[in-house]
Amino acid sequence: MDKSQLESWAKKNNKFLKLKDGESFKGILKDAKPRVSSFDREKEVISYAFENQEGIKYFDNGSPALAERLSAFIGKEVTLTRRGEGTTTKYEVKSSADQEEWDKNLG
Repeated sequence: MDKSQLESWAKKNNKFLKLKDGESFKGILKDAKPRVSSFDREKEVISYAFENQEGIKYFDNGSPALAERLSAFIGKEVTLTRRGEGTTTKYEVKSSADQEEWDKNLG
């Protein structure tokens, strides 16, 4: 296995979602639950469960802005894209549900 194949295998078989800057993930947001952060035991994060063809992937994040944005998409397919690195990281959320709502408001 070369480096690329090994990285691809690790990503596919990891139950946790990790995105690099500019990378996207598409799946159905199945659930969101608060839990204690594994990095800071005094901080609470939201653990999101997404489902795609590879199964369930978990994504932990402590951003209230992201929680507010994703709250509208429980049970819907979303595309999550990472923008930036470290403390400047932001996540872009897109969903076909946005377009459906936009179309409905225009009609």
